[in-house]
Formats: sequence, C-alpha cells, structure tokens
Amino acid sequence: MVTFAFSPSWFLGIDAIFQLVTVLVTLLIAVYSHKLYKFTKEKSYRFFSYAFLLIGISYIINILMNISVYYPVIKVTQVGIFTIITKTFERVEIFYAVGFFVLRFLLLLGLVMLLLVLDKKQDKKYGFLLIYLAFVSALFGNYIFHIFHITTSLLLLFIFIYYYNNYLKYKSRNSFCVALSFLLIFISQIVFILLTVHPVLYVVAESIQLLGYLLLLFTFISILKK
Repeated sequence: MVTFAFSPSWFLGIDAIFQLVTVLVTLLIAVYSHKLYKFTKEKSYRFFSYAFLLIGISYIINILMNISVYYPVIKVTQVGIFTIITKTFERVEIFYAVGFFVLRFLLLLGLVMLLLVLDKKQDKKYGFLLIYLAFVSALFGNYIFHIFHITTSLLLLFIFIYYYNNYLKYKSRNSFCVALSFLLIFISQIVFILLTVHPVLYVVAESIQLLGYLLLLFTFISILKK
C-alpha cells in the first residue's frame, strides 16, 4: 500500500510530538475554563471549555491517524514534494476518509464556538451559518486540503482581531501574549496552505503552530500564578 504525505521523511512522527503539546495546552485550558464555569455559573466559560475540548480532541485524533499512517511501513521514499510511504498492510480507505473528516470538523467547530463566545453580539443564525461552513470545509477538505486550511485561517484571523483589540484596550502582558499566540497559529495555517511549494514548509508550519500554543500555555500559567 502506498500513501502520500507533505512532510519530509525525517519529520514523520516528530509532528505527533508537536501536536501532543497542543493537546495538553488545549485540554488544560478546557479543564480550567470548566472549573471557572462551576464557580461562576457563567455560560461563556462553559462554551469556552467546550471549544478548547473539541480542539484538543481533534488533535488527539490527528495524532492517532498519523501514527497509523507513518509507523506500519516498509519503505519511506522522497519524490519531489511528496513522501511516499509503502505500508505493510492495506488500509481501509473509508476509515481514513471519515477519520480526517471528523478531526477537521471538530477543529473547525471548536474555533467556531470560540469565535461565537468572543463575539457575543452575533445571533443564532450567524452561528448556524458558521457551523455549516465548518461542516462543508471539513467535508471537502478530504479532497482539496486548501479549503480546510483557508477556512481555519479565516476563523483564526477573526479570533486574533478580537484579542488584538482586547490588547489595545487593556495593554497588559497577558492580553498581548494571547493575541500573539493566535497570530502565530493563524500564520501557521497560512503556511499550511503553501505546502505544495516545498515539503519543508510543513515543518515550518508545525513549528510556528507549536510556538503559538506554547505561548498560550505560558500565558495560562501566568494567569494561574496570580
């Protein structure tokens, strides 16, 4: 069996470690937000917790999918921008199609929920429209990966704009770090769109994304210390 990946062969598996950090960060924020909801009964904290939980679960599925693709192999060969992976067994195509759809939809749904929590002025029709957009983008992302990353980029851009305006309002170090973290995550998605140019861009994108989530973790720890 032969599959294709945009990652350089030497980076296969390392990206799973990067994404594991993302899982830890998002789940920590989800747990903390849930505790705030239990304490304050403020619904925005509950949905904030759900948003990061969905994002964390999407990366868990992504790690599992990558491991199943990368590790049961006989031979890994680099041909142009593609890494050709010859597997020792046949994979079930429908399983991978469904798996990648689910992880993409959960990630987009988490970002949509986060955006809706931040932008409290929007009505339910706006929310349903965004959820529909997430579903369609995740579905067609299985065939044209650019669609998924473009949609993710747009959602992250709106989230960054919110946090940037929040920084301009409060001028605190934590608000700056949160804004910067989402800017980095947004940039990583832009780089993901350009993967067909050169496989090293996959490494660049994963590294920028990791830096964004590490900065988010740093901010989270700073808030806990107060």
